[in-house]
Amino acid sequence: MTTEPATDSIPEISNPTGRDEVRAAVLRHAADLFAERGPAATSVRDIAERAGVNHGLVFRHFGAKENLVAAVLDHLGDEHGTA
Repeated sequence: MTTEPATDSIPEISNPTGRDEVRAAVLRHAADLFAERGPAATSVRDIAERAGVNHGLVFRHFGAKENLVAAVLDHLGDEHGTA
C-alpha cells in the first residue's frame, strides 16, 4: 500500500492578477532578491519569475530597472514608516 501526500499540506501557488496584486508581488520579491543578491546581480526576469508574472508586466508597471529599484526603496520606506 502506497501513501500519497495529502493535498491539503501542499500550498497552492497562484499567480497575482490585477494591477495591485502584480505590483505588490513584484515589489515584495524584488526586495527579497535585492537583499539576497543586490540590484546589480538581479535581473528583471529573475524578479518576474519569482513573483509569478511575465517579465513584460514588470516593465509595464515600473519601466526601467532603475525605476523598479527606486519603487522598492519607496515601498520599504513606507513599510518601515508604518511599523
